[in-house]
Amino acid sequence: MKTALKIVVILLTTSLFIGCTGLGKPEVVRIENEWGEVNEDYTEVLTKIVVDNPNPVPIPISAVETELYLNGIKMGSGKNINSASIEPGESVIVLSTKIENDKIPEWWVSHIKNGERSKVTLKGYLVFDLKITQFRFPIEEESNIQTDILSSLSFTRDFGVGPAKITVSMKSSWGEVSSTTTQILHTATFTNPNSFPIPLLATDYTITLNNIEIGRGEIGDVTIKPNAKTTVTFTTYIENEKLKEWWVSHIRNSEKSIIRMNLAPEFEILGQKFKIPVVNVESEFSTSILS
Repeated sequence: MKTALKIVVILLTTSLFIGCTGLGKPEVVRIENEWGEVNEDYTEVLTKIVVDNPNPVPIPISAVETELYLNGIKMGSGKNINSASIEPGESVIVLSTKIENDKIPEWWVSHIKNGERSKVTLKGYLVFDLKITQFRFPIEEESNIQTDILSSLSFTRDFGVGPAKITVSMKSSWGEVSSTTTQILHTATFTNPNSFPIPLLATDYTITLNNIEIGRGEIGDVTIKPNAKTTVTFTTYIENEKLKEWWVSHIRNSEKSIIRMNLAPEFEILGQKFKIPVVNVESEFSTSILS
């Protein structure tokens, strides 16, 4: 009962004040988001709020608060950076929300565990000082992002290895994800149509995002049987800490990234070694976080 009475008193007081002074409530016309400064420590989101002040006098802004969440993880908070009041007519309020890049590995884990899907939430409020009372305007925007990072790491290719031919098919999927590492599980099937066995010697490989090495591994020695298929499984370990550097490159590159796997397998055929030139398996993916 006391709460209801208090609300009625506030509404009556506001109505009397506006009626006596002609001071009206401001109206938010539109909200736009864009990237600001990006460095190794933080990534800035600039929120531009166009407000219409119907009054002939400026209205002070008494409080501003914004928070950005990715999959429910608070990535950073923000503040008003360009004005303490809104002038008559349309004005632009600029809010700066800084994402702490140290939070990127934690978000990455949630993104992969959630099927490469993330919910982006920007929320907060503006408080305008109408002298007798205050007008509180809530801000809440949501968007969703989805990626398919490993699509390029599943492929089928034919290779000429000296006098022989080999077909390689590979499928890749996410494995275990912890706070420090992310596994990529690979299953490679080698088809040898030749009448002799072909040994595959130990082969090192790397995986990069925007030319930043995030993981490496090795395919061990294996003999590909003649006139048969031979399947090999191996695992890549991504160091989650390196994803902070990738994040900066991703945002600076208009939210685009290229994932690339580099390997140069070496085979032995009838006692002679043959090394295939570096094989680049790559694809591009993009996001639209501020949509």
